[in-house]
Formats: sequence, C-alpha cells, structure tokens
Amino acid sequence: FKPGSAGWCGGAIYFADSPKATFTKAIGSDSHTGVILQANVNLGRVCKMAKHCDMSMTPQKANAMGCDTIEFNPGDGNEFVIYDSRRVKAIKPIWSADRATAMTLSSELSKGTDGKESTNTALSKEIESTVGAAIH
Repeated sequence: FKPGSAGWCGGAIYFADSPKATFTKAIGSDSHTGVILQANVNLGRVCKMAKHCDMSMTPQKANAMGCDTIEFNPGDGNEFVIYDSRRVKAIKPIWSADRATAMTLSSELSKGTDGKESTNTALSKEIESTVGAAIH
C-alpha cells in the first residue's frame, strides 16, 4: 500500500470496517471497477477524530498527538486511517469487479471474515485487526 496525497485526514491509507462499507466510501469516477481487499492491519495507538477529521493531518502531526491510526466517521461508517504502510501486515482479495455478479456481490458482502452472516467485522485496537479496504 502507498498513502494517498489527500483525504478527510490528509494523505494516508484509508480502511473501512467492513467490505460492504467500501461501496459508500470509494466514490470516485472509476469506483467499483477494481477489487475489495481484506487487510490485516496493526492499528497501534488509535485516536478518534470528529466527522470532518483534519485534511491537513500529516504523519508527523498524528505522531505528535500520540496516534498511529486515526478513527473517524464521516457519516457513512467508521474509517481507520494509517500513515505508515508497514502497519499493513497481510492482504487478501475478497471481491473483484471483473468476476462478480450482483448476486455474488450481495452474498459475499453480507458475510464476515469467518464466512458467517455479519454486518461488519469486529476490530481489536490492541492486536492486528481485519478491516475492509477498497481499491477502486
């Protein structure tokens, strides 16, 4: 992963807390044409920010606040923002636009990482956590 150059919390790597949530978050002109990845991320020290976060946030600013990760909710679900790509420990593709049908998509997005029906994936801020990431 490579941090982006801009976003609600500055240039960083953004994760949603479920695969389904990525569809309301990745809303660029070519969204929903890529893949959804399941990532194992070491969140480290998590700081909660307000709805609009801080678009001028930098890795240095986050570190000065005592944060490795910023958690915020812009109104459509939690996002977890990291500034150091080394926090991403493992990546697994779980959906691809070129192999999906609407039926498959609905079915897969409603399942948790254990394959059981779930609305989102549980997160642990003290150990490596599984979060959904959209690459669209």
